[in-house]
Amino acid sequence: MSAGGVVEQHESVGDVKPGPITDSILVLHIENSVGTALIGSVCERLKPEARLIAVVPSSDLETTLSVMQASQKVSAVLVAEGLTSTTVARAASKLLYGDIFGLEKIVPWGTRVYSTLVGSYNDKSVCIAEMSEFAKAMSVRRKYREAIEQCADEMLMNALYDAPVDSNGNSLFAEIPIKERIKIQVEEKPVVQYACSDQTFMFSVRDNYGTLARDTVLKYLDKCLHAEEQIDRKTGGAGLGLYLMASQTTQLIFNVLPGVATECICTFDLQAPKVQLTDLSMFFERIDARGRLDPGRPTILPGGVGFPVERRQRNDLGGNKAVLWGLSSAIALLVALIALVAYPRFTKSTGVVEVSTNPQGAQITLDGNPRGTTANGPLRLELKLGSSYQIGASKEGWSPAASFVRPTQGEVTEIVLNMQSSGSTVLASADPEGAEVFVDGQSVGISPITLSDLKPGSDVNIEFRKAGYTSRTRHMTVPAAGGNAEVSVALSLSPKFGALSITSDPPGASILQNGELLAGLLTPVSEHLVPAASKHIFTLRLDGYQPAHLPVRVARGQSDEVISAKLVPGGGVSVSSNIAGTVSVQGQKACKDMPLPMQDCPLANGKYSAQIESRELNIRHSFDFEVNNNLVDQMVSFAIVEASGQNRLVLSNGRKVKRIALEPGSHTLALYRSETDTVEEVRVQLEAEQELKLP
Repeated sequence: MSAGGVVEQHESVGDVKPGPITDSILVLHIENSVGTALIGSVCERLKPEARLIAVVPSSDLETTLSVMQASQKVSAVLVAEGLTSTTVARAASKLLYGDIFGLEKIVPWGTRVYSTLVGSYNDKSVCIAEMSEFAKAMSVRRKYREAIEQCADEMLMNALYDAPVDSNGNSLFAEIPIKERIKIQVEEKPVVQYACSDQTFMFSVRDNYGTLARDTVLKYLDKCLHAEEQIDRKTGGAGLGLYLMASQTTQLIFNVLPGVATECICTFDLQAPKVQLTDLSMFFERIDARGRLDPGRPTILPGGVGFPVERRQRNDLGGNKAVLWGLSSAIALLVALIALVAYPRFTKSTGVVEVSTNPQGAQITLDGNPRGTTANGPLRLELKLGSSYQIGASKEGWSPAASFVRPTQGEVTEIVLNMQSSGSTVLASADPEGAEVFVDGQSVGISPITLSDLKPGSDVNIEFRKAGYTSRTRHMTVPAAGGNAEVSVALSLSPKFGALSITSDPPGASILQNGELLAGLLTPVSEHLVPAASKHIFTLRLDGYQPAHLPVRVARGQSDEVISAKLVPGGGVSVSSNIAGTVSVQGQKACKDMPLPMQDCPLANGKYSAQIESRELNIRHSFDFEVNNNLVDQMVSFAIVEASGQNRLVLSNGRKVKRIALEPGSHTLALYRSETDTVEEVRVQLEAEQELKLP
């Protein structure tokens, strides 16, 4: 009813009368694979212009895709878990009446929407950076910001370089290499909108071509789910981008006015414990929105939405006749309106509506305006005939209820609004943040978190767990309906761990712990947990400076340890190889006889000579490199040659050995054959990391 129509509800498809289904929209709740199989047959009973909204039990991209593929009449697939009537009503309204474009259609009331135009690759980068900074300012966590940046990049690349077509429908940039595309300034600039509420970040990208087809979206998603070669690497390919967007967003909505505009909307639920797609929808405009989307284009849509757009002007006699006919119709309509206004003066124009609520004592509103309470029983309202009114009821501790009513002349129209007891809210937080929260043993998310589905008055155990800290459990009684409470704990370090702070001058250095990069951490870092009573080596890297190695051992439960380094200008070298051995940088004591692989040896800027030595493989190899405010990463690969059986390889000094390492290339080897006590020359061509066994 929120969408403005009459709603019928049935327990199952079997309860719907046989034959054609004449309704404009069917919302089908699917509980299992049997329900999915029914979609095709149900859609065949719908009239051609009717559409279906499917509701599936849980988030699963493969299930969502199979439902969308079942029929062209499936416009949206929603997930039942967490579904609200607002989401269903919004989809129904778009299908019934159109007016689908714009981020303001889905943002909560009062949320500010920001807009910008993007006309080049450089504009795209600036736009994404601005969106990311805005998200950061709104306290959006990094994992969501990274997903937002990736999805925005995919959408803008498609809008800039895949969507544009010429008058014949051919892609403008299909044959232009990507390196050349990024230099182009497009004339039809895509529109970007973004906004953020307490719970959701959302943004949209709209192009000016309207070339995206429903089958294209489904084909690419199906390809990435099922094909062996999932990534579309060809110029202009968008398959992987669509798949990534479907995997990283909460809602993925496509709005299309063919030949005019395509809009893609992504939303991100910032409070969900994990990212999962709950809404995949595709809507086609039902009204002429071209004047609003592109003021420079004509507003005639011959053939309706979904057909090629014909743009022409008429200046012949037929056009003048049409104007005369339109004026005559307007005059007739004006006369009818005058009669319609005058008629109620001679008839009774009101009816009585009696409103009851369960429980009593609710505040009653008429179309949002206060009209009294039911504290003393049913409330009577005298309303004008011929119109529908929204009657609402609200009471503290109870969820609001609303219904539409149309008064009847000469009768009392009775309505009863049943309100449900609203749940209590409990804010669970921990110091430090980021603890996993469990309610009676079931994980419910990461702190801080607001729990709104606890049974009012019930007793629960709320546990906080975080790696490196001792778990804490609090027992509490949930407040009565509509009440609020807060549970906060301070977590102490586990005896098995300690915490330290890491600083550098200058700051901003990346950190390696025992040779492993700590992704996303830059100095300064505080309260970094490490296993206690063990030695750890932290390496700090910063472009333009020599790496610094900081050994440390933290006592059990210690949290005040601070390690720091003043970084020295220069760079360093890391050397790895496919053989075991040592490496030395000539003239550098800090880089002498280091076992392979050698990592982050600090060096001043300059030219150096290094030597790899392996006694086991009888090789000594030298190479040169240069440090210029950078970290040189040198990989040296050898081929390994082995003599079989009792045979041996003869070195230049006469030693006989079983195995040797050689540089790639052509070599003449001396092979001692034990059976004949002879030495023969063997010519071999070796490749890097090859292992050759001589007969």
